[in-house]
Amino acid sequence: MKRLLFHQVGIYALALTVVQAEFDSREFQYSRRIEVPPGSERLLGVNFDGESIARVHNFRTDLRLVETSESGSKTDVPFLTRSIPLTKPVTTRHPIESRMVSFDKDGEDNLSIVSELIGEKQTASGLLIESPMRDFEKHVDVSASVDGKTWTTLLENELIFDYTQFADFQKTRFALPSNQGVFFKVTIKRCLDSASSPFLEITRSSGRSDGEMTEVHKSIRSRPFRIDKISFYQTKVEEKIDGFKAMEYPVSDFGVTREKDPARTVIEWNSNGVPVSEIELRTSQRNFRRSVTIEGKASADSNWEHLKRCDIYHYQLDSFIKSNLTIPISESQMSRYRITVKEDPATPVVFDRVVTTGPVYRVVWLGDGSKIYDAYFRATQSGAQPDRDVNALQALLNEGFEVASANWAPEFSENPKFQADLAPQISIVNRSAFLWGVIGLAVGILILILFVTARKIEDIE
Repeated sequence: MKRLLFHQVGIYALALTVVQAEFDSREFQYSRRIEVPPGSERLLGVNFDGESIARVHNFRTDLRLVETSESGSKTDVPFLTRSIPLTKPVTTRHPIESRMVSFDKDGEDNLSIVSELIGEKQTASGLLIESPMRDFEKHVDVSASVDGKTWTTLLENELIFDYTQFADFQKTRFALPSNQGVFFKVTIKRCLDSASSPFLEITRSSGRSDGEMTEVHKSIRSRPFRIDKISFYQTKVEEKIDGFKAMEYPVSDFGVTREKDPARTVIEWNSNGVPVSEIELRTSQRNFRRSVTIEGKASADSNWEHLKRCDIYHYQLDSFIKSNLTIPISESQMSRYRITVKEDPATPVVFDRVVTTGPVYRVVWLGDGSKIYDAYFRATQSGAQPDRDVNALQALLNEGFEVASANWAPEFSENPKFQADLAPQISIVNRSAFLWGVIGLAVGILILILFVTARKIEDIE
């Protein structure tokens, strides 16, 4: 009887530890459906647009990603936010180890060098002929072989040269066509050439009374072509990060105010908390230079924060244009911005509009195409930061798994469960430490009750 009771206690305790609290949406005023592509479990991602990003000041506290089951229960889904990198292809060369097998010279002054690739099987996509010589032109034949006996011509009469006598211009590296060669024969034609001596032999002689005759003789010498090394390499095309994707975010309540003492122009606008990393001022005027100060306010009740001080200018004369009206700043999510322009009282600059640009963010999560997903956006009050296990997500992203693109539904929805006067203690319940404390207390009380009951049953027996 006692063993049965304690076995049941263990089951109850385990069940309590795996209970997952349903998502409490009362702190979130708006939601927006995410339309996911059909398919099995995989990485899903949706890019923030201007409307969505404006409602998120802190990704960890202001946003929840919620999965709705067939029964209607809602579960908080772990997610990561990432800026979207821009990539460009970059070709890199990786050297291949080789050794020289033979070195032959035929009667026509042609030089043939046979090399073998060593180590693991690799495909040579190019070779480099290293020489200390300068000012030359040579023609090269390249053949490849798998066994060193049967040869296939890859290149014929390929020109290598060095024109450093006239300019820093040379070519001693060239690509090879696709091949499976292990042995390579490089034949350099006419490895001996003739060159004029840098010194001139001058003979002066007397002629008739009508003038003097000068005779100039050039000395010719043979110059062997010297090779230091023939090396092989393999080219690989890799995608390298070249900045991050950005977009133009809308502004509102744009206004310009002129002040006389001191002479300055004050430009203000609302940015609604979108991430801004670049501000561009637009004007039709030209040939000016001004000092500007940029400030921002996190909310309507907060103080102005200094962001940057710099100069802007725009010079134009005929086809000459030199302009700097775009100001990069550290990424910020301010509610309102202000630019103060130190003006020349005689010629103030009229600014027509302002353009704000910032990075595009993406929400990434591990989801199922058959499930329903909604993003919930917190109201203005601050909230608790949930504990999310994102280790699996991070590992899959690091492994390079492809992220399937999802899309936002056109409209936001008012959350019917939202309570503007939500009591502060509600947010405490969402803390994982508090939940685990309650679970632990319940398990302890349950164990104590069952233990006392077991003792009473034992006394009765």
